[in-house]
Amino acid sequence: MNQAVFAMTMLLSRYFEPRFNAELQMLIFQIGMLRKRIDQLKIVPTTQERAELLRLGESLGHNIFGLMFVVKSKTYKKWVSEAKRGKAWKDVGRKRTPEAVCNLLKRMVEANQRWGYCRIVGELKKNGIRIGTTTVREIL
Repeated sequence: MNQAVFAMTMLLSRYFEPRFNAELQMLIFQIGMLRKRIDQLKIVPTTQERAELLRLGESLGHNIFGLMFVVKSKTYKKWVSEAKRGKAWKDVGRKRTPEAVCNLLKRMVEANQRWGYCRIVGELKKNGIRIGTTTVREIL
């Protein structure tokens, strides 16, 4: 009797072990993502992290209910459908201010120390450079 139970347990463990390992890898990867962003309020996965989450989810048959905590399951399913269509991902966020504009700003401030942020923005606008007052403040 004990041998039969042992044999049945071994067969069941061999059947469920790959899924369990894949679930464990998914959770470990998400913990790593969270640890990298521990001080941030919002978690925005990078392109590489999206690809890795999709790869791990594929090994689970994209059945990630109860496993995906970093993004909503609706978002994950959207990624899957985009991947099937072959849509390329774009990095999120705004483009950085070009280095040439930053250097120009610094030269303008050195030459005209009494100008405020709004005046600098106005002078740049005359030259066809669109930049916000807050951006000028942060650069300076």
